[in-house]
Order: sequence, then structure tokens, then C-alpha cells
Amino acid sequence: MVIDLHDFASASVKRVFFVLILLAVGTPVGLTARPLQQAVVSGTVSEQGSLQPIAQALVRVAGTDNTVTTNQSGRFRIENVALGTRELQITALGYRTFNTAPLTIAGDSPTRVTITLESEPLKVERLIVTATKTAQNSLEVPAVVTVVDRQDIVERGDVELVDAIENAPGLMHTAQANAFESIELRGMPRQGNEFETTLLLIDGVPQTDSRNSARVINLPIDYSSSVEVVNGPNSALYGRTAIGGAINIITGKPTAQPRVVAEVQVGDFNHLRGTASASGPLADNAGYFVSWTSGGNKGFYTGSSDYDVSETAVFAKFEVAPDERSEAWISVNNVTSDNSLPTNVPVVDAENGVMLHEFDPRFDVFTNFNLSTANYHQEELRLTAFYSRDFGSNISLSNTFSYRDIQYNFIESGDFLGGTDTVSQTIEMYPFQLLTDENIFYDEVRLSYLPTFGNVDDELLVGVSYESNEGDKATDFITLDPMDPFGAFNINYLDLELPSRSDWEFHEWARVRYRLQTYAAYFQYQITPVRRLQLTAAGRFDRLDLKNVDELKAGEKSEETFDAFSPKFSALFRLVDGAETGSGQVNLNLYAAYSEAFKPPRHPSSLNPPGQDANLDPEDITNFEVGLKGSFLDGRGSLQATYFNMERDGVVISRQDGPLFIDSNAGKQDFEGLELTAAWAPMPNLSFQGNVAVYHNRFGDFVEQKSSTKTIDLTGNRLPAVPDRIYNVGGSYEPVDNVGFTLRFKYVGDRFADQDNILLLDGYPLLDASAYWSPGPVRFTLSGHNLLDERYFSSGGTANVNLGWPRQFTLVASYLYN
Repeated sequence: MVIDLHDFASASVKRVFFVLILLAVGTPVGLTARPLQQAVVSGTVSEQGSLQPIAQALVRVAGTDNTVTTNQSGRFRIENVALGTRELQITALGYRTFNTAPLTIAGDSPTRVTITLESEPLKVERLIVTATKTAQNSLEVPAVVTVVDRQDIVERGDVELVDAIENAPGLMHTAQANAFESIELRGMPRQGNEFETTLLLIDGVPQTDSRNSARVINLPIDYSSSVEVVNGPNSALYGRTAIGGAINIITGKPTAQPRVVAEVQVGDFNHLRGTASASGPLADNAGYFVSWTSGGNKGFYTGSSDYDVSETAVFAKFEVAPDERSEAWISVNNVTSDNSLPTNVPVVDAENGVMLHEFDPRFDVFTNFNLSTANYHQEELRLTAFYSRDFGSNISLSNTFSYRDIQYNFIESGDFLGGTDTVSQTIEMYPFQLLTDENIFYDEVRLSYLPTFGNVDDELLVGVSYESNEGDKATDFITLDPMDPFGAFNINYLDLELPSRSDWEFHEWARVRYRLQTYAAYFQYQITPVRRLQLTAAGRFDRLDLKNVDELKAGEKSEETFDAFSPKFSALFRLVDGAETGSGQVNLNLYAAYSEAFKPPRHPSSLNPPGQDANLDPEDITNFEVGLKGSFLDGRGSLQATYFNMERDGVVISRQDGPLFIDSNAGKQDFEGLELTAAWAPMPNLSFQGNVAVYHNRFGDFVEQKSSTKTIDLTGNRLPAVPDRIYNVGGSYEPVDNVGFTLRFKYVGDRFADQDNILLLDGYPLLDASAYWSPGPVRFTLSGHNLLDERYFSSGGTANVNLGWPRQFTLVASYLYN
């Protein structure tokens, strides 16, 4: 048979055309070839032991470029994962790289995993947020940085904030009346209230009150996950009081798995304290963390009055991720404390610097002769809410709102002492009452933008904030004369006989309503214009509106407005980049920085009558700094070194102007120092840390006129309560699993108690140690503070000095359920 080629071609074309039609029509009914099926893997990444979420951990499907980073809650979600057996690889700064066991990926439902990472021994490189308000590698921050983790706090048995950060470089811990503790960094002198030159933050929210200070008297650290300490000024981002440095307490987050912890502490001086906390998920995208603490002690004082300290704190935090692009959390914290107030050690000869126990050995240095009714009551309610949302891959917006209600109440206290008469063996006591109730509203909106100019890495941060402090302050003086509001109680310092309360006279001295409003706008731009070079420019403008109403003077009003601009510039160059050179993971960075900071010259409750403060401006602080930061031995060693030169100009002092004496910005203080820190972990279970701070902090041009015949020239004097040397060294060792030891040694050089440089306080060593044993879910920690039982004075003045804690042992027993 002969086949017609034309017919064959026509038939072939028809068949092909028919097949194409079938394919097109068959698409909706499954006649097409099915693509490769893919699935979703989601889960959480947290720290081994504490189960705290790890943010910005890189999660990769092994052997592919499919990667995501965890959010602030440690959650992640990877899409387009091929079906079959797959592994995940997780890396995060400060943690060991982890590879999961093979996972069977099915397409019917998302695969969920829970991952925990083991910390590196030193965590040389880790993410911190305090220095730049954005998560940044600590090795790339142009400042000296110290981070204390929850694990450090637990192993050492630390109870208070000052215990946890005691060994940060250049840190000086001072206390007044053994209750009002403060932290000074870089040798900034304490001139009155607490934290006037060191900014205290909780979750990035300033805890500063209207007095340009902050109190930690009832701030337990049981609900903290870490504490970040950054040395050096940072008003360019945070505004007032960020002068010597900043301390940021980062509260715990909900854990990926249910977790319950109960703890009891007992120790010397009738120390008894209990804590309980619970944490876990509420749903796939939400979680909770709640904590309760209550305790107290009887102190180490002797005298006719009982000494008692008690405090209670409740904390709750709830987190939710409404969708893949947003996160939100809210926390509530309520703390209450009642503290007996001790008297300090009197100075009986200010001209020669002689303390009472030195002049008269019969006086016990631990004597408290305050009134039996003396009490300091503080309550504080903190409410904080945070929300952030990503708008695409290069822009995000966040809002932080905070409300605080504070009560500072000094009740019938005689801890303010005057002169001492050694002939009659009496000392002047000036009893008083001071009641303060303050409400603080704070709101900050922050925009982060990644311009992505070509291959240049850069980030622009822009923010605005508003803070309102409103309060009432009432002051009464207590005397024995109804006509004299300034009369003193003359107390015999040997027999401690106090006047009967029925003989007291209360004098209204001040009734003030006040308000402080702070408006601020700031920016920060970080760019890497060329390889290895990182540049940062930042600046902040603050406007402070102060107002008070004196209710005892027919409602007399006083108002002032202060403006301040605080710039900051820095450059960091990677001298050695281990990732590029393959030099055994040696990294070395050189940085230089210039910054300015400020402190308001007044607070609203202490404004002078109209016109008297017209010439005052905020103090101006300028700081130059250069330093090195590095890691070596594959992250088992680290080094930080910085030299700084800082000037504090415009300190408010009294100067004569014709027949009058007015306050003016005429004082200067000069600060110069070198801070060195080093750490080494020769083995995973053994580590050492140490730091040295050497300062030369002096009064600059500082001449104050008290009267037409009295002039005080402090130029060249050492600043009060500021040592020239602070040394810290310590280490930890875990010989076997769940058994370990820690040791910390601190030496503080001698200081002058007074600005006239007469009373020299000796330098002192402090030795702390702890031992812990964790058999299963139970943990026991025995800690000792001031093991050498060194008698020392943390600070003082011309009239009295403040005694430090003697030796104290504490035993902690805790139970952990996961």
C-alpha cells in the first residue's frame, strides 16, 4: 500500500493539535505534570538551660540557600522546603553552631521543631541592643561593653542589680544610708541622688524620674534575662543622665516549653527570700512569663531600734506575634519595699578628717541611732507595651509605651545628721518627712530603614519620644520647738536616748506640685562605605519644660525651659577579620568616637522663684575616645581597651554678682582614664575574666563663692568618692557536670570623701565566691560576699560616711521543672 505523505502529515498535525488541546483542557482536572511538592518548617530557637529565646539566629536548610532569621521571640518559619529528609543548621552569635537530626518533611502539615543552642564559654561575639538601640555584634560596638547573663546570676547567687554587675570595668558602687544604692561609671562622682550620671533602663525604657535620677532600692533581678552595661556617654540616643554610661536590664521572655522555677534563699542577718516563676507558650504565636518575689533581712546594725527590710515584687509579661511581620508584648511590674533607715558614721573633725569611731572607740561603727519610727516606703508600678511591624524587607516601625506610678516616702526619719559635740557626747539630728508621688508617661516611636545603596551596608534610625513627669512633693521638719522648724535633736551617741514622740513638733516646710515634659527627636546613621570600615553618626535634640506650683506661697509658679543637642560620631575599622584572613578566627577592631551629653541644671520640684535661674543652661559633657576590641583563639579569648578624655563643663556653682550670689554654669570637671578588659577560656568548663580601670579625674576651673568673705577653690582637687584605680578579676570552673565554683575579687583604690580632699577613705578589697550543685531538677548554691570581712566605706562627705556590708553567706535552694 502506498501512503500519501500529505495525508500522513495532515494526520500527524491533527494528532499533535489534539494532544495540545487535551493538555490545555486537562489542566484543571489534573492532567498536567505535578510540580515538585514543598512544605513549611517552623519552630523556636532558645538558649540551653534558661530556655530564653534567641533573636536573629540564622536557620538554614542544610545544603541549600533557603534561610531565615528568628524574630525577637526566637520563632522562625521557613517556606518552600522540599519534601523528604532534611536537616536544619542554626547559627547565632555567642552560641555553638547546631545541626538538627534528619527531619522527615511531609506536605500535609507544617513541621514544627524546638531547638536549643549551647552558649560559647565567653560569648565574645553576641548581639546587644543598648549601645545603638538596634541589635549589633558586641565586637563592633565602639565602646566598652559588659553583659551579665541569667546563668551568671544564678551560678553566683546574686540578689540585687549591684551584685550582678559589680565587676564591670570602672564600676563604682556607692550607697547612702545603706539603702540608696547607685552605680557610677568612669569615675563620675555621686553628688546627691542615685544614678544621676548613669542611665538606668529596663527593656530600653529610661527609668529616670523628675529628679534626673533613678532608684533601684526595690528592683529585684529575678525576672531579668540579662543586663547590659555600656561605658561612655550616649545622650545622642537617650538624652539626660546618659553621661558615664548606661545599664539596661532586659527582662525575661516566654519560653518555648512550659517551665516552672521555685527558689528559697536564707543567709546571715536573717536574710530570707522566696521567688517563683512560670513561663511557657499560650499558643503557636503567643507566650507568657510571670514572676513573684518576696523577702527581707534585719541588716547588720546595732542600736536601740530594730532594723528591718522587706520587699515584694510581681512581674508578668505576655507576648504575641499577630502575623509574620509583627510582634507585640506587654509587661506589668509592681514592687513594694519598706526599709529601716540607718544613720551613717559621723565625722567629728572635718578639718582633719577624723571619724567618730576613731576619735571615741566606745562608739560602735555599726551603731544605728535613727528614730524607731524611721522608715522609707517605696512603691512603683511599671506598665510597658511594645509593638513592631516590618513593612517589607528594608523598613520597620516600632512603638514603646510606658507608664510608671512612683511613691518615695521618707517617714519620720532622722538619718540626716549635723555637727558632733565630743565634750557632751552628742550629735545633731534633723528629723524630717518627705512624701513624693509621681506619675510618668513615656512614648517612643522609632523607624528603621535600610536604604541599600548598591552593595553598601547601611541603616538609618529615626525616632521621636515624649515623656511627662507629674507629681506632688510634701516636706515636713520635725523639731522639739513649735517656733523653730530648724531645731535639732541632740542625741547622745553612746546611750542613744531619743526624745519621746509626744514632744515632737511637725512643721510644714514645702508643698509643691511639679511637672517635667521632655520632647525629643533623634537619628542614627550607620554605614560601611568600604570593606572593614564602619561609620556612625547620631544626634538628639531635647527640649525640657519644667514647672512647679508652690502651694504654701499662694500658688506661686516657677517655669523654665532647657534645650540641648547631643551629637555622636564614631568610626570602627577591622584591623584583622578572621573570616577573611582565615587567621584562626582572630578578630581585631580599632575604633574612635566623639560624643556629647548633657544634664539639666535643675529638676522641677527645686526650681527657684521666677528670674533666679534665668542664666542657667544644661551641663555640657564632651568625650573623646579611642579603643581596641578583639577576639582570638577561636573565640576563647577576648580583649577590650579604651582611652577616654572627658570634660564636664557648666557645673552649677555659686558665684558673686555685685552684692548678690547667684548660681551659674561656672564649674568644670576633667576626666581621663584607661579601661582594659580581658577574658580567656582555656577549656569549655574553665574561664577567667579581669579588668583594670585607671583614672585621673579632677576638678577643673572650680571656684565657688559662698559669701563675700568665703571663697572655695577646688581647682585641681580629686573628685569626691572617686578612686584612681579599680581592679576586678574572677573566674568559674565546672570540674564535673552540674558542679561548679565561681570566684570574684575587686579592689577599689583610696578616695577622698569630701571635695576639699581632707578625709581620705582607704582602698579596700572585696572577695566573693560561690559553689553550686545541681542534681537533676534541684539546685543548691552557697555564696559568700566580702569573705575577708573587710571594713570599708563606699562613699561619704564632710559630715558622715557610708559603711559597706560585712561578710555575708547565703544559701539558695531552687527547683526547676521543664
